[in-house]
Amino acid sequence: MTIVLLIASVGFAQIHFTARMDGAQEVPPVTTTATGTGAFVLKAAGTALSYNITINGLTITAAHFHNGAAGAAAGVVKSLTFVNNTASGVWSSTDATQPLTDSLLSELLRGRLYVNAHTSANPGGEIRGQVLQAAPAGFFARMDGSQEVPPTSTTATGSVFVVLAPGGSATFRGTFTGLAPTAAHFHSAVPGVSGGVVKGFTLANNTVSGTWTPGDASQPLTDALLRDLVRGKLYANAHSSTNPGGEIRGQVLPAIGIGLTATIDGSQEVPPVTTTASGTGAFVLNASGSQLTYSISFNGLTPTAAHFHNGAAGVASDVVKSLTIVNGTAAGVWSSTDATQPFTDSLLVELLRGRLYVNAHTSANPGGEIRGQVLMASGAGFAVKLDGSQEVPPVTTNASGTASVVLHPNGTVSYDETVTGITPSAAHFHNAAAGATAGVVRNTTLTNNTVSGTWSSSDATQPLTDALLRELVKGRLYLNVHSSTNPGGEIRGQVVGSTGLATAVERIGQSELPSAYRLEQNYPNPFNPSTIITFEVGKTSRVALQVYNVIGQLVASLVDGVKEPGVYRVSMQSAALPSGVYFYSLSADGANIQTRKMLLLR
Repeated sequence: MTIVLLIASVGFAQIHFTARMDGAQEVPPVTTTATGTGAFVLKAAGTALSYNITINGLTITAAHFHNGAAGAAAGVVKSLTFVNNTASGVWSSTDATQPLTDSLLSELLRGRLYVNAHTSANPGGEIRGQVLQAAPAGFFARMDGSQEVPPTSTTATGSVFVVLAPGGSATFRGTFTGLAPTAAHFHSAVPGVSGGVVKGFTLANNTVSGTWTPGDASQPLTDALLRDLVRGKLYANAHSSTNPGGEIRGQVLPAIGIGLTATIDGSQEVPPVTTTASGTGAFVLNASGSQLTYSISFNGLTPTAAHFHNGAAGVASDVVKSLTIVNGTAAGVWSSTDATQPFTDSLLVELLRGRLYVNAHTSANPGGEIRGQVLMASGAGFAVKLDGSQEVPPVTTNASGTASVVLHPNGTVSYDETVTGITPSAAHFHNAAAGATAGVVRNTTLTNNTVSGTWSSSDATQPLTDALLRELVKGRLYLNVHSSTNPGGEIRGQVVGSTGLATAVERIGQSELPSAYRLEQNYPNPFNPSTIITFEVGKTSRVALQVYNVIGQLVASLVDGVKEPGVYRVSMQSAALPSGVYFYSLSADGANIQTRKMLLLR
């Protein structure tokens, strides 16, 4: 039996948050040189918040999450335990005490949680930091008749992209093709279930676009709907006279990686073309920068060909990837391992810099009738934990640190970092993979053991070059803090994206190292609520272990990072997943190694 999966980089939410802690945010403000940095990742369908928080320059008597907006003092909702001035853990909806409730999830997404560190001198709090979404988050829907309830027989298709901005407002754009819509909406329900309308669309040439905010006079983006968006419980639905309940539907699922979008029309052609044709492209770049998943829908024209081209806005340029359109939509995965027209490292850079575009050609306009620049719509967050174990060779030290690094849609990088238990002599970004050392590419100046800054391509010294932007996405930058005791570096942290929730990843059987890759059958199988997956790594490589549902959508990324040769065991919790068949896949350096099937029974 051969199983073919169209693997899309969509799944459950991976939204990054940052907190900059200081005395100025206390109510009333506190004069202190103490500082702190928090890095947070919302995972597992919005039911778990991982956190790493480092504080420097004070002796903590207590620390907590509080529920209050900036400028307001409020009650404790979650206690924090610090070891050597760093707190690490996961705040879950299933915690026996102080759980991450639905209402607290909404407060997090609205920017109304803060971290507070108390001292004997300032029992109400000496330093505080609001926990804020670090960058926009992308969501992606691929629409067809098979997702309707019951399924419809139609060749119509569609693509929709949604961007959730910090603070809890959203923008959206979508194109439907192969049908004459009578109406289109967002509905609220999980896959396989029909739900009520929660947001209406205004159609123009089969394309919709707009904003959705909590302040809308009608159909506002409420706290409950915000949670539904993050949890994958909204869907886009296009209705027709033939199928008044809905002809095509697509679940709106959070992008795992960097979300990009393209608004496709004739005005962007060189020279511009007068046409009512339009299109929407939704794209997700995976965590290692090796695959671009795409769904591109065109309406109002009959394409003779369509491609990705490599050129900036306003410039016509060469084809770099051909697209196959079926029923008005091109959908697939562009990979670095493709035999022809691969997604190379240089094209990765061009994508991140906004220099790729989609072009649809017709007999009337052979050079292109509609075109759309592929632009980053959501950012990428990297939660970095610094310690001595990551140094080469490892360093024994109680020093630790936390950093939040964010790639923004405009191509700039911001960073916040706090270290503790160390007197730094210098601190930098370096360019190397985990387990290797390399030269400095960016100086960071710590004040009171904390630094905040931005890094752009236009910096006069140590700019964020195209090559370094690529290395950031590939996970080959690290933060290093040096001391007089350890001039080569006392604590270090790899800047690698966090893309999944595995309750434990354990290396076992280290006495006999494997020489090849292998993926074992999970045990138990069938399972509920947890199962163990064992895999072998034959050489040091970037390893991904990912779980997909039966329609090829990513539902969990259990492992995504550099692993040394060895045997590894992962414990997977299924609390956020419905019953059904799932496939789990092992890949190394972007190449698929093996895929197996497992069954979850509730």
